[in-house]
Amino acid sequence: MEDIYKEYEKRVHSSAKLHGHIPHCDSNVLHSPGTCNYCDKHVSLQDFRMFHGMAFTNEEFDPNRHKFPCPAQQNRPLETIERWGGNIAHIDLRDA
Repeated sequence: MEDIYKEYEKRVHSSAKLHGHIPHCDSNVLHSPGTCNYCDKHVSLQDFRMFHGMAFTNEEFDPNRHKFPCPAQQNRPLETIERWGGNIAHIDLRDA
């Protein structure tokens, strides 16, 4: 299971180089498509999570739908993650 997270981390770094940034302050935070303008710019990361059955940060892990929990939520609950404003999903309709 750790291999999938290592591969995801490599892709986070590649996406950061491509876009000049990561979606959120915590590089393991990634929201599902259509729920965050920042994350929607990192389609390859969203695609990776969907393909491998990895939960998004704004989803509860469900073993019937997911193979892997969200990396950010493995060690702390969403409430703790979102205490830092830079990790909260953001939708700006002007960006849509």
